[in-house]
Amino acid sequence: MLHNFHQTFLLPSLIEATSLPSLFSPSYESLTASECTSLICKRISSVFSQSVDPMKMYFEYINNFTEALHIIEKWQSVDSCAGNKFLKSRAQDTRHSQLNLLAYLLLPVQRVPRYKLLLGDLVRRCPVSEREGLVMGYEKIERLAVEINDRKAEREGRKRLVELERLVVVSDERAMGVCMTTRFVDPARRLVKEEFVQVVMRRKKGAGGIVNEKSYDKKCLAVSCSDKLFLVMSSSSFDL
Repeated sequence: MLHNFHQTFLLPSLIEATSLPSLFSPSYESLTASECTSLICKRISSVFSQSVDPMKMYFEYINNFTEALHIIEKWQSVDSCAGNKFLKSRAQDTRHSQLNLLAYLLLPVQRVPRYKLLLGDLVRRCPVSEREGLVMGYEKIERLAVEINDRKAEREGRKRLVELERLVVVSDERAMGVCMTTRFVDPARRLVKEEFVQVVMRRKKGAGGIVNEKSYDKKCLAVSCSDKLFLVMSSSSFDL
């Protein structure tokens, strides 16, 4: 779908938007060079502005990019598998110049950031009076790039919470034989940040009228979520 969108719409539209013959037809003869440049900028901006919604296809591609890499790496690790033989045969095909399939898979990931750099460079190089048309297209592509990154981070955060659920909660239940009431996974929960911290606590216990102070000093994994903060103590039963 991404290839079809670029081949049938985006590339032809950009070629038409920057086509000099159409600009210098009789209907444009009275325009100065500056006015022609301004018109080209507006046309380019219009093309990218109209392309933002279709470009949201990149959400799914980028979200699944890591999984695709794992599959390719798995194929490459086994010489006798059909996938490995297919990759080797395609790498030797003289109709392309890429090193391997991974190089092709990476190209769409870089596409929107490159569009952003292109439009940003055009904005900087154009006179201030001619930037208005380009700025709108640049801002839309910039917001798209931010949304792509945010969605990717959110997806990776949810996968990490599922992993913590499996490692921590399940391990504790098996080790202690108890039912855990606190779970990492929740439909409305987002992972904000995780980092190892040193937790130091002092607890006082009274026994027979005697107060004993017990210190606790241990490295824990702090998992900050949108609604809760979890402190996970390391255990020999699982590896964080």
